[in-house]
Amino acid sequence: MTKEHVWAKSLTNLFDGHGVVRHEYEHPDRRIETTVKRANTFALVSRKFCGACNSGWMREVDDAARPLLAAFAKDQPVTLGRREQEQLAFWTTKTLLALLTVEPEEFRFAPAERYREVHETRAPLTGSQVWLGANHHGDLAWGRSHSLTFASMPDQKEGFGASLSFGYAVMHVIYHGSSEWLLRLRYDAHRSLKQIWPIQREVEWPPALRMRPSDLTPLAGLINENSNFVPTESGSGPAQLTTVSSREGCLR
Repeated sequence: MTKEHVWAKSLTNLFDGHGVVRHEYEHPDRRIETTVKRANTFALVSRKFCGACNSGWMREVDDAARPLLAAFAKDQPVTLGRREQEQLAFWTTKTLLALLTVEPEEFRFAPAERYREVHETRAPLTGSQVWLGANHHGDLAWGRSHSLTFASMPDQKEGFGASLSFGYAVMHVIYHGSSEWLLRLRYDAHRSLKQIWPIQREVEWPPALRMRPSDLTPLAGLINENSNFVPTESGSGPAQLTTVSSREGCLR
């Protein structure tokens, strides 16, 4: 097992004059004090990945997403074609799965088979959705994961997701495990987040509506309240997302 940085150290230099990075981690048990680190690079690390993966395909995922992440760090408009959408969705998925490994056991919402799937397919998770938005503040990085409970999916009762930000970009990802349903956002969630997985024809970033808070914890709840599942061509009938449970931890 080797040290895998949740946010790759090499991404720090995408920010001009970044100075010292402040990492703040809130343990899910509020009785345990918040851990604060100061470092010259992103310093949150996991020891759950082998050296071959860490220095191999996982590094390639970071390298492929780097041009987009550079644009997000500097707030430069960019157009995402099909290839860029898949690259960013895969990077977001990898970052979420790495983030979950630093949690206490009971808050590692992704089961082991999801890690095996990503290792085998080298692609975002089947049955997942990823959206891309923008914020006003441009902070280096932030992340908070959550569990999900569904009302009327007989084959998939629980899932997981996260809200992540990097520079001026916001990524929101959920895993529901179904090929028959897609979550359709409405109102402000729809105006501020553009789906990149499953892939769209073309996505322009940033969207017109940006998010103001640096703490995106309420985002999962906002999506819960203002969205619904719609069937894909193989699905039928309505489904509803009923519960969003934050794991009460974050990285800044």
